[in-house]
Amino acid sequence: MRFEDMIADPLGFATGVCDIVGLRPEDCMEDLQSWALRVQDKNNEQFLEAKTSRPYSTNDHRVKVGRWKENLTSEEVDMIRPMVEEVAITLGYELDV
Repeated sequence: MRFEDMIADPLGFATGVCDIVGLRPEDCMEDLQSWALRVQDKNNEQFLEAKTSRPYSTNDHRVKVGRWKENLTSEEVDMIRPMVEEVAITLGYELDV
């Protein structure tokens, strides 16, 4: 499971999780749809942040997916690339900066 997949298709992601754990998505579709409306790449009126996340939340980016591209300079990316690139590629990520 990847965060990016959840953000790209929240309802599809949620129904897939139901399938994995043996639940019937149609039995809880109203709840899944309500949850999916709150899962967005950008904050919106329906976004509901976990209380435990609030102290760590910042508004220094426009989107959730790829925000590191907004927050890190190219020099910082060059510095950390050797530390993360192999694992990132293994997990299906590309560091295309």
